Amino acid sequence: LNCKFIISQLPHGAPITERAVPTAIWKAEPAVMKHYLRKWLKAPEMEDEDFDIRNVLDWDYYLERLNNTIRKIITIPAALQKVPNPVPRVPHPDWLQTTVRKMNDKYKQRSIKNMFGTASDSKTLLGKKERTPHLLDIEDFQGKNTGPGRPIV
Repeated sequence: LNCKFIISQLPHGAPITERAVPTAIWKAEPAVMKHYLRKWLKAPEMEDEDFDIRNVLDWDYYLERLNNTIRKIITIPAALQKVPNPVPRVPHPDWLQTTVRKMNDKYKQRSIKNMFGTASDSKTLLGKKERTPHLLDIEDFQGKNTGPGRPIV
């Protein structure tokens, strides 16, 4: 990744756009780096160990961004495909839980298009393929004759 800015945790309560710090400042001389970081972070009491980038980063912000990305790529498609959450540390959003609940509702009203179909679809209406016996003629409907050549009346 080529990050030009990082989001710092200081100053507390400031919008994200005001907490952006250019990464090039850590390549500057230590005195210049400390001066500008104290100015930008509005923390004149910062010590030498506080200037490390790991101590400046807003880890909660980046963790939330990672969770959102995992939701978009993994957990939301999995939930819509009726797969349990593959990443349990990233909870499903509330709207997704209601959507999945509506999809799995056994009292959901069926579409009228699903109730009607062509003749070939009516054989597989219940999910079973039933073989229809050979279609009989009206004369052969009762079955076999009782005797040879004698018609049934």
